[in-house]
Amino acid sequence: MKYLIFIYIGLLLSCSNKQKEKYESVAEKGPDTLYQSTSNIVYKDVKFGISKNEYEKSVPTYLNQIGNTKYMLDPVFNDNDSLVCLSFTSIDKTANFVDTEVKDDMNNLKRVIESKYSLPQINFGEINFLDFKPNNIQWKYGWKLYTKMVLIGMIESRNGKTYSAVMWIYDKPSYERYRNNKEEKATENYSKESSDF
Repeated sequence: MKYLIFIYIGLLLSCSNKQKEKYESVAEKGPDTLYQSTSNIVYKDVKFGISKNEYEKSVPTYLNQIGNTKYMLDPVFNDNDSLVCLSFTSIDKTANFVDTEVKDDMNNLKRVIESKYSLPQINFGEINFLDFKPNNIQWKYGWKLYTKMVLIGMIESRNGKTYSAVMWIYDKPSYERYRNNKEEKATENYSKESSDF
C-alpha cells in the first residue's frame, strides 16, 4: 500500500510542465459553487472522507463497469483512514492498442463525466506516445468541480510494456494535505537515513 501511495505522489508530480501550467491555471481560479452540492461524491455511494471499511462496503468489487468498459478502482486513504482520491484504471493493453482501445477507454470515461458535468474545463493537449515514460500519466482532460478535481488521461505501466486509460477523482484540499504530509515524511526519512553516511 505504501508503494502505491508513493506512485500516486510521483505520478502527480511527474506530469509535464505544460500540463501543470494548464492544471494550475484552472485550479487557482477558486471553487465553482455550481458544483458544491456534488463535490463530496466520488462514485456511487463513495464519498470523500469515508474509511477503508466504509469504502469496502460501498464498492465490494475491484473491477467495475463504467459506460462501455471495466475499470479497476484503487482508493487512496490518508493517515486518518479517510478517502482522499479514487483512481479508475482500464485493463492494460500493449502499445498496438494505444490509439484504438486505450483511447476508446479514455474517451468512455470522458463521455460519462461530460454527461454530468459538461465539457472538460481543461484540455491538456494531445497525448504523445513518444512522451510516455514508465509509470507516468499523460493527462488529457480535467474538470474543477468546487473542491473536487477530475483528471482523465493515459498511463504507461511500470514495466513500460502496457498502457491504460486512467481517471483520478480527488478532493483538492485533502489530497494536497495528504501529498504534503507524505513529502514531509519522506524528507524526514531521508534526513534520518543520511546520518548513516
